Amino acid sequence: LQEAVGVWRSIRDSAGETPQTLRDLSIALGRMGRFHEAAGGTSAAKAAYEESLAIARRLMETTGENPQTLRDLSVSLERMGGVHDAAGETDAAKAAYEESLTIDRRLMETTGETPQTLRDLSVSLERMGGIHQAAGDDAAAKAAREESLAIQRRLASQPPTAAAEHPVLAASAPAGIDPDRKHLQ
Repeated sequence: LQEAVGVWRSIRDSAGETPQTLRDLSIALGRMGRFHEAAGGTSAAKAAYEESLAIARRLMETTGENPQTLRDLSVSLERMGGVHDAAGETDAAKAAYEESLTIDRRLMETTGETPQTLRDLSVSLERMGGIHQAAGDDAAAKAAREESLAIQRRLASQPPTAAAEHPVLAASAPAGIDPDRKHLQ
C-alpha cells in the first residue's frame, strides 16, 4: 500500500493536481490508513487519514459540493473519528462524527434515499450512539441507535437488489455495521 500511495503521489506530481489525481491519492491514503489501523498502527493510520481528510477538504473547496466530494469528505471524517475514538480522544471523535453525520443528512436530502445514503447515515448514527454512550448520555445514545436501526429496516425492506448490495444492513443488526465504509469508486 505504501508503494501504491507513492505511485499516486508520482502521478499527481507529473499530471498535476487534478481533482481525479487528488481523489485517487486520497483513496489510496484511506486504504493505507485502514491497513495500518487493522494492524494496530494507530499513529500511522491517523497520519494517513489526516492527509486523506485534508485532500477531501481541498477537493470540496476547489470543486464545490457535489455528491462525490461530500461523501468522500464524510467518509474521511468518519475514519478520523474512529481513530480518535480508538485513541480515547472522545471530543475529537465526536466532532468528526458530528460533521460526518451532518454531511450524510445533507446528502440524503439532496440525493434522496438511495441504499448508499441510507447506509452512510445509519453508520454515522451508530457511531454517534457509541460516542454518546461512552460519554454517559444514554438517552442520546439510544435515540441515535434507534434512528440507525429504523434506517436499516427501511433499507432491508427495499427490493432484493438494493438490500443485496448492503447485506450488513439487510440483517438489521446495529452491532454489525460495516466499519470499512468505502469511498465512492
